[in-house]
Amino acid sequence: MTLTIQNLKYISRLINETLKVPAAFLNDHDDILFTYKPFYLINPFYDNNSLKELTDTVFHDNAFSDIPMLKSTSHLENYLAFRVQPDDARSGMLLIGPVLFTEISEKQMTSIVKDFSISREKQKINRYYQSVPVVSKMEFLNHGKLIYYLLYKKTLDIVEILQQTIVLDTTKLEVDKAEINLSVRRQNQSFHHDRLYEEEIFQCIKEGRKEQVIEKFSTPPSQGEFGILSKTSYLRDKKNLAISAITIATRKAMDGGLDTELAYTLSDLFIQTVEEMQDVKKVNSFMIESLAEFADRVKTSKQKKYSRAINTCLSYIFKHLYEDIRLTSLAEAVEMNPSYLSALFKKEVGMSLSKYIQQEKIEEAKKLLLLTNHSLSEICTLLDFTDQSYFTKVFKRIAGVTPKQFRSHSMLGRPEGEGQ
Repeated sequence: MTLTIQNLKYISRLINETLKVPAAFLNDHDDILFTYKPFYLINPFYDNNSLKELTDTVFHDNAFSDIPMLKSTSHLENYLAFRVQPDDARSGMLLIGPVLFTEISEKQMTSIVKDFSISREKQKINRYYQSVPVVSKMEFLNHGKLIYYLLYKKTLDIVEILQQTIVLDTTKLEVDKAEINLSVRRQNQSFHHDRLYEEEIFQCIKEGRKEQVIEKFSTPPSQGEFGILSKTSYLRDKKNLAISAITIATRKAMDGGLDTELAYTLSDLFIQTVEEMQDVKKVNSFMIESLAEFADRVKTSKQKKYSRAINTCLSYIFKHLYEDIRLTSLAEAVEMNPSYLSALFKKEVGMSLSKYIQQEKIEEAKKLLLLTNHSLSEICTLLDFTDQSYFTKVFKRIAGVTPKQFRSHSMLGRPEGEGQ
């Protein structure tokens, strides 16, 4: 089959109707010859919903080959672009998308609105993201393989698409500048800190030695200095240093046995806090506090030496605490007989599985009572207790007071508005 404009239109319509993703064809002047998409898919990020503005922004510096290219925008949209030469028209670009690889959360939405200073358009942006199809990255790449075959009757590997994208996206590294910078450092005898200095700090985190982390980080390296991580802002430089240290500390804490999900969650919160800070001294102090916290958490986790099966159970309970956790689910997760797992858990942890799960749920309930305005019935439902009466009974047995008493006692002496 020869590739005419009519054939290309048919393929594009087929893509839209079958794969449920938008498709458009633009000539070399970025004139839109045709497009297939839902009428309600209106892009608020470009004037008059302009595909031309999109292509100018995203594809302006790319020379296409026959291999499709995967491109992402700063608004989290993703596109596949194909270089096409119809027999009866000028060459152009077949543009597939936009799609999202995951649904946009409320936090991401708020960040996008803030980053691009478009608060007045928040409702439009929200409607737009709700209308963009959600397709996993692997599925979208497979779309690319299928479309490539429809266009050229040739097979294509996903790796070829990814390689094409990497080649076209790679920014030229300024190696010469690095060499000149190194020469200046050698002339001035100004070097980076000794690698052993940071290795000692992160080894302390891995081993759970909080005091040594504070001691070592509070003392500058005897030789050399930290690198400059921002040329335009001293505050930004210190923030980047803190974020780098927290990132490495997260990995070292996991190497030391800290639960992966807990480590990543702490890392997210620490980095978010750093980003909000506007004082250099506070950034430096918080960096040390964050690393010390990682070490302290590692120490606590090391005091609980369990078998791999029990650690897997504990991790499962941690991740599914807001669900109905059953022995059969845990047994499937560790591939063990339920009765054997129950006996093993009690032997290693010192309490039954059901008691441990209840204890963890009550500890979580305490946090919700302190840090949120959720009602008792809401907390009861969130943590999957059968009813509020049973929740109150279990809470009192473990905490010694009722949930209502715990909240009222804990709120005494707290600053007004805290936790609201």
